[in-house]
Amino acid sequence: MKKNKGFTLVELLVTIAIIGVLSSIVIVNLNSSKKTSDYLKRVADLGQIKLALTKYQVKYGKYPLTGDGWSGYGSCWVTGSATGDTNYIPALVTERLITKLPIDTRSTATCTDGLAYIYRSDGRDYKLIAHNAPDISIAISKNPEMRDPNRLNHAYGFWTPGAVNW
Repeated sequence: MKKNKGFTLVELLVTIAIIGVLSSIVIVNLNSSKKTSDYLKRVADLGQIKLALTKYQVKYGKYPLTGDGWSGYGSCWVTGSATGDTNYIPALVTERLITKLPIDTRSTATCTDGLAYIYRSDGRDYKLIAHNAPDISIAISKNPEMRDPNRLNHAYGFWTPGAVNW
């Protein structure tokens, strides 16, 4: 009896299909890891700003003011600073409570679609959020208390009780 060496066409197709399925799983997991990594960076950035705001409040008895509007980098509708201004809460930097304000990695100075960290304060209360956050589903699952009640599906962050409805 003669023994054939090699693989049949069916065996090759099955092997290629298995490799395709496995590579799809790897790609999906990589995308998920990237989103989680971005989320963790945003939470750390917001936490850093929150700490500086707390230091400012302890020192002056109030939070840095923005008037009636929002302040942020890269957002089309903020009034507290210019669109391209990376110093969107100037008092924190000038008082040396933070060396440099973090910028959301998705933000651009050209104000694309509101991808920004934004801040608002009347002095007594404040709200600081990651606006238009694509990782909101991760935020909801990991830190549901950070979900902005006024922007349920696109923002999370920190705020004082008096600013919850801004």
